[in-house]
Amino acid sequence: MSGVCGVVRADGGEVERSWVEAMVEAARWRGPDGTRVHVAGGVGVGHLARHVMPESAGEEQPWVSGELVVVADARIDNRSELSA
Repeated sequence: MSGVCGVVRADGGEVERSWVEAMVEAARWRGPDGTRVHVAGGVGVGHLARHVMPESAGEEQPWVSGELVVVADARIDNRSELSA
């Protein structure tokens, strides 16, 4: 399974990228296939990839589309329909 981590600032403050990077580093063993971090305003998420299926090998998370950011350890079969 991949790893997921994140921070949400309920007080309206900004999330510092270093906070999420520290969480990713602490769990690096969960992501032998790579890690990525996304920070925007009061939200920061990290993904630690472990590709267990051939379909997941080319995926990159967090997936960002405008203001929507998705990070998950999940299987979504109709990704192309949903992203359209």
